[in-house]
Amino acid sequence: MVPVSRNPKAHFDIDASIVFQLGEDLITDVIQALVELVKNSYDADGDYAKVTVNTSDQVPLKESYFPNARGYVLIEDNGDGMDESTISQGWLTISNSPKRLMKRRNETTKRGRTPLGDKGLGRLGVQRLGGNIEIFTQPKAGGAQYHVGWSWNDFRGDVTLSKVPVRWESLKRRQKAGTQILISDLREPEQWSPSNHERVITSLSQVVSPYAQFRDFDILGTVDGRELELAEISERVRRQARLRYRIKFDEESLQITGRARLDFLRPSNKKDIAAFEQLVEEDGGKRFLDFLLSRKPSSRFGLKAARSGEFFVEFHGSYAFGEIDKLIRPASESIPTSPGPFSAEVDAFNLGTEAVARQSTFDRSAEYKRYIKDLSGVRIYRDGFGVRADRDWLGLGKQQTGGGSFYGLRPENTLGFVSLSAKENAALVETTDREGFKDTPAYRNFLSLFELFVKFSHDAQEFLRRSWLDFRNEHERELAGVEPQATISDIAETMDAGLTRVARAMTSIAGVQDKLDQLQRDSVATFDALDAEAIDTPEVTKAINKARKYLDRQLGDAHAMLKDIAGVLEPAGQLQDLHRVLQGKVESLENKLEQGIEAMSLGLTAEVLSHEIANIVDQLADRTQRINTFVGRLPERHAELIGYIEYVRTTVSGLRRQLGHLAPSLKYARAQRKEIDVAGFCRELKEYHEERWASTPIHLIVVESQSFSVKINQGKLTQVLDNLILNSEYWLKEDLIAGRVDGGKITVRVSGPYIRISDNGYGISPAVEDSLFEPFITTKKKGRGLGLYVAQQLLDSDGCSISLQSRRNAGGRLYQFELDMSGCVIDGNR
Repeated sequence: MVPVSRNPKAHFDIDASIVFQLGEDLITDVIQALVELVKNSYDADGDYAKVTVNTSDQVPLKESYFPNARGYVLIEDNGDGMDESTISQGWLTISNSPKRLMKRRNETTKRGRTPLGDKGLGRLGVQRLGGNIEIFTQPKAGGAQYHVGWSWNDFRGDVTLSKVPVRWESLKRRQKAGTQILISDLREPEQWSPSNHERVITSLSQVVSPYAQFRDFDILGTVDGRELELAEISERVRRQARLRYRIKFDEESLQITGRARLDFLRPSNKKDIAAFEQLVEEDGGKRFLDFLLSRKPSSRFGLKAARSGEFFVEFHGSYAFGEIDKLIRPASESIPTSPGPFSAEVDAFNLGTEAVARQSTFDRSAEYKRYIKDLSGVRIYRDGFGVRADRDWLGLGKQQTGGGSFYGLRPENTLGFVSLSAKENAALVETTDREGFKDTPAYRNFLSLFELFVKFSHDAQEFLRRSWLDFRNEHERELAGVEPQATISDIAETMDAGLTRVARAMTSIAGVQDKLDQLQRDSVATFDALDAEAIDTPEVTKAINKARKYLDRQLGDAHAMLKDIAGVLEPAGQLQDLHRVLQGKVESLENKLEQGIEAMSLGLTAEVLSHEIANIVDQLADRTQRINTFVGRLPERHAELIGYIEYVRTTVSGLRRQLGHLAPSLKYARAQRKEIDVAGFCRELKEYHEERWASTPIHLIVVESQSFSVKINQGKLTQVLDNLILNSEYWLKEDLIAGRVDGGKITVRVSGPYIRISDNGYGISPAVEDSLFEPFITTKKKGRGLGLYVAQQLLDSDGCSISLQSRRNAGGRLYQFELDMSGCVIDGNR
C-alpha cells in the first residue's frame, strides 16, 4: 500500500460570496424573504409577528451596530427566543437546521406546532431585504439577551466564509421572551413605495392565509406608518358563493361534498329568466327538485335537498383511495403513496352583472368584483402559510371552453384553500426555493386527487345545468301536448297530420262559403215572395223587413269570419310543403347521426390500433438499439448490417410520425352484413387478445352453451365486443397493480340469443350503475365515457340491446354485461 502523506493545514473552505448565489436562487422576491422571517416567529411559538417597514429613517434601536443605516425592516415576536446554541446552529451554520431533526423525529414545539422551516437556507434570502442584519433575542428559558449582527457587504471580496466578521454581545435581560430581527440599509425601497402598497398587501395575503379561522398566528404590520391591512376572506363574503365544496382526504378515502344555490341555475338572458322565474322560483324549486331526483344520474351524485335553507341541493362523491385510477404505488405494494390527510374548501362566485348587483357584502359592485378577482384561485397553505404554486394549478382554465355551455369551475371567480400541515403532510416536500413542491409520487397522487375533484365538480354542475334545460324543454312539450318520449319523427308525423287537417279545412271552408252564397240568394227570393203574397199592412211589412235585415247581417258576419279564417289557414296550408322539406332534413340528420356513431366507434378502434402499433414500434426501436450497440463492439465493420439498422431506424421514425395523424383522417368502412357464427367469432377474438396479453396474467375464456348465428356488420360486432373486453382489461390491470387479484380472467358465455361478458375484477362502481350507458359517464381518469354509449347505439341500429345484469359479485358490485342479439339472429337459431 502506498503511504498517504497528510498536511494538517489542508482543508476545504468556501468563498463567502456563495451566500449571494444561494440567496438569489432560493428567494425570488422581497415578499418571500419577509415571509421566511415571519415563519421563524411561528416556529418559535409566537402569537404574532409584527412587521415594520421604513424606507427612509435611521434604525430605531439604539444598540444597533449600524446606527447610521437608513431604511429598515423590523420583525418582532413574543416567541421563545433563541439561546447561544440555537443562534450558532440556526443562523451561523449554513444549511444546518435543528428543525429538520425535529421533523425527522416527529417532534413538535410546546404549542404542538411542527416547524415550517427545515432547509437551513432560508436565512440567506434575508440579503434581498437589506445590507445588514441584527438579531436581538431573549430566551424564554432565562439568561442574558443576545445581540448578534453582520453586514452582507463583508461577504464580498476575497474572503472565505469563516473569515466573515460576526458581532456578538450580551445585553441586559429583558422581562419578556421574544426576538427582534432588524434588517437595515434597505434594498429596493421602491418595492415598498405608496404606489406599490396594494400590491404588497395582495402579495402578503396570498402567502399568508386570509382564512382567519384556520390560523392561530397573527401578522401585524406597517409600511412608512401606513397599516398593512391584510385581506381576510370572511364567512360573510363566502356566503355570497353560489357553489360551495368541502373536500376531505383521510388516507382511506376522498370525500367531496358540494352545495348549490338555486341562483346557480338562473340563466342570464331575459327570455330564459322569465321561464326560470315561472317554472322554478315560483314554487321555490320544488317541481324542479322532484324532476332532478327522478333522473338516473342523481344517484351517482348522491343528490338530495340541501339541509341548509341557504342552498337548493347538495351532492356527494366518495372514492376509496386504493381504487382511484392511475395513482402511483410503491413497488410491490397495493396501497398508493399517500400525500397525507388534508382538507380543502372551494367557493365559486357569480360575477355577472345581475348577481353582482344583488350581493350585499360590498357597497360598490366594482369593489366586490375586484376583491374576488384579486384573491381568486385555490391556494395551498401549510399551517397558515402559503406554498407558492401556479395560480391555476388545478387546471380549471385548461378545461374551460370558449362557449357559454361550459359548466365547470372558472379560475377567475373561484376562491378556495387546501389546508396542509407540516406534521401530517411531510411527504409533500417543498422545493428549496419555496416555489412549489418537489415532483414526488406523493405530490403526483395529491394532484390526481384534485383532478378527481375537478372532474366531479364539472360533471355534477353539468348535470344540474343540463337538467334545467331538459326541465324547461319538457315544460314546453307539455304546453304543446307532446309526450316526453316522443321522437323527432313522432313530432314530425303529428305536425304532418295537423297540416293535412288544415288543408282539408280550407276545402271545407270553400264549400261553406258556396252554401252561404246560395243561402243568401234563396233568402232574397223567399223574402221577395213574402212581400208579394203578404197582407199589405204596416205591421207585416215591418216584420218582414226586420227579418230580412237581420238575416243579411248574420250572413255578412259569417262571410267575414270565414274570410278571416281562410286568411289564417291559407299560409298554414302552404307550410305542408315546407314540412316535407323539413322531414327530409330530419331523416338526413338521423342517418348522419347513425354514421357519426359508426365513425366514433371506428375512432375508438383506431385509437386501440395505434396504441398497439406504438407498443410494437417502441419494442422494435429498443431491440434495434441493442443490436446497434452490439454491432458497434464487433472488431470488423459490417456495412450492410449497419445500413439495415439505419433503415429500420428510419422506418420506425416514419411510423411514429404517421401514428400521430392516424385517427382523425379515417373513414368508416361500411361492410355488408354477413352471417357470423357467434361462438367461432368469439374464439377468434380470444386468439387475438391472448396474443396481446402474452406478457400479462390476463386470459379470456369462451364458454359455449348454445351457439347461434347472426347477420350483422362484422365491424359493428367487433367494436361492441372489443369495447367490453378492453374495459375489462383496463380495470383488471388496475386490480393487478393494486393487488386485488392475482390473475385476470374475462369470461364470454355464448347462449343464444345472448352473449354474456364478465370478469373477476373489482366490479362496477355503484356511483355509475344507473348511468353507465349514458354518454360521457366514466370513472377512468382520462376516459371519455363514450364506449358503452356507442356500443348501445350500434346494437340498437340492428334491433339488439345491451344491459347490465342485476347479479352481483362477492364484493357486492355488478359485474356482468348481457348482449341480446335477438334482432339479428338468423331464423332457425332463435
